[in-house]
Amino acid sequence: IRDENIDDRINRAAREKDYRTAVRYLYLKGLRLLNDKGWIRYHAQSTNHDYVFQLSQYPVAPDFRFLTQVYDYVWYGEFAVNDEQFTRLQTDFKRFYQAVR
Repeated sequence: IRDENIDDRINRAAREKDYRTAVRYLYLKGLRLLNDKGWIRYHAQSTNHDYVFQLSQYPVAPDFRFLTQVYDYVWYGEFAVNDEQFTRLQTDFKRFYQAVR
């Protein structure tokens, strides 16, 4: 989660249209922001739904719940993402990052 080049990894995966990997890095970036803000406590053994629970008292909780669901479908469910869907997801993640900051 401490990868300083996470934006480079997101951009490279998006350029290569490897949207599944790009969504993974977008989600990890969100976890890093939440951890840095002190809203979650990142731990390698925690599940995504542990983070949803930890975040439940904050106003961004519904957005994070949605992004977690999307991430689960894309990463674990291997749901294919097309160009248009990725553009929308990228916007959703950026909006979430701004709300956390």
